[in-house]
Amino acid sequence: MVGCRQGSERSQQTADSVSLVSADSAKDGMTEMERSEPKQTRVQGVLSDRTVGDDLTFEVGGVRFTLVAVEGGTFMMGTDPKYRTDYDDEKQHRVTVGSFYIGQTEVTQALWRAVMGSEPDYEGGWLKVYGRGDMYPAYRVGYDEVQEFLRRLNAVTGQQFRLPTEAEWEYAARGGAKSHGYRYSGSNRLADVAWCSVKPHRQTHPVAQRKPNELGLYDMSGNVFEWCSDWESPYEGDEVCPLGADTGRSRVMRGGCWLNESDRVDCAFCQVSNRESRFPNEPSFCVGFRIAM
Repeated sequence: MVGCRQGSERSQQTADSVSLVSADSAKDGMTEMERSEPKQTRVQGVLSDRTVGDDLTFEVGGVRFTLVAVEGGTFMMGTDPKYRTDYDDEKQHRVTVGSFYIGQTEVTQALWRAVMGSEPDYEGGWLKVYGRGDMYPAYRVGYDEVQEFLRRLNAVTGQQFRLPTEAEWEYAARGGAKSHGYRYSGSNRLADVAWCSVKPHRQTHPVAQRKPNELGLYDMSGNVFEWCSDWESPYEGDEVCPLGADTGRSRVMRGGCWLNESDRVDCAFCQVSNRESRFPNEPSFCVGFRIAM
């Protein structure tokens, strides 16, 4: 399957070392002005001849991270009518995505420090009460800060890491071409794959502790919401390599988080189709990200 050729906000300072390792070794208050959305146009990429091979493992500043190869394909994006949703902007439609790579886990605090040389300082940064440690996901990082992280990461690796598009994110969360059609990423049973708001789980957790999905991706349901590259906008029917709107006020985030209420067996926020958004410069203790390429 070919890839998508797309314009992304790829960013191009400093980490101690970088190497490529073989796969074998490794909505708040808003003003009236903010409520008036600008006119948006949906943007589509073009299928290219890009293909993917084996999973890729990199090392930066002594911290390893893996990107999983995802073979492109066509899928039904949006919420299956048989599942509960709290929103009317998740209608099902047919989408084609190209081949790409996506992070096996959310970006960890260890990788953030290795690339950025410091920790976020928004509202105290990473606190023990919300989860602190090398293998915990990096949170309290706004979309704009993530762009700087990507710029520095690309500078030291020579790669073109980016955020996944919303369509790529959902396709990967569903298991790509290996999908079993689960409601959550990797299972119909919430507790198998997701950390959400059930005592004593009311904080972030180290990555890769729950079961992975069909592609070997962890925590795409629960733990922390994940930034996507798209501006928030309504779906507009069947699409090929959608890039989202050309402008907007809020960036899409996906996956649900530890703060979302759950009755142990059901959480609409953690469904693979659930859509949320947030202002780009607005970090949160329940929002992180994973990278793509």
